[in-house]
Amino acid sequence: MSRVGDNTLRITVLDSGGSPLSDARSELSVFRTLATTDGMATTHTIAVKVVAAAAGGTERNILHPILKKGTRLPSKRIN
Repeated sequence: MSRVGDNTLRITVLDSGGSPLSDARSELSVFRTLATTDGMATTHTIAVKVVAAAAGGTERNILHPILKKGTRLPSKRIN
């Protein structure tokens, strides 16, 4: 359960065998305040960067939105 103040989300990426990748770890800190019953809209889109293999052995960065700009908070929906 989230609490008012700083909340830290630890993100770990697993390989195809289920083992954590040590260089693909991160933390996201979200500051939670008391909200009204209507909630508050986000002012920015929050996304994660995924590095995907592309043709010719190159890499391509892809952004995957977690919360889109204007999403009302608090929210339990994952986009």
